[in-house]
Amino acid sequence: ALSDTHMVSEYEGPSSGAGAICRWSSPNRQTGTGSMKILESNPNKSILIEVSFAEQGKLFCRWFFEENADETNVIWGLDMKNMNIAEKYFSLFLENVMDPFFKQGLDSLKAICERPVK
Repeated sequence: ALSDTHMVSEYEGPSSGAGAICRWSSPNRQTGTGSMKILESNPNKSILIEVSFAEQGKLFCRWFFEENADETNVIWGLDMKNMNIAEKYFSLFLENVMDPFFKQGLDSLKAICERPVK
């Protein structure tokens, strides 16, 4: 399962947009300790998030939103610009580990967006 019932999350900064931070910790080694901080937020266009994994280092996730006639395409992936060789290697390894989480996140986003409006 992709959920961790022992994970504790804390939020700080603004509730949305640049500067919003989510920190997590868990005794589960797979979840570990880390944080996500929104660095850039361009509504309806893109989001840049810095993800820190305690001692393992940082990576950057970028979301792009492309509006079409009756749908929005979402692209979510790792941004490796401005990373040194060690960080790029770590990011490539982590991308394989993160794939199930990317899929779960995108599936959850799709389900929420497609809910009927009451």
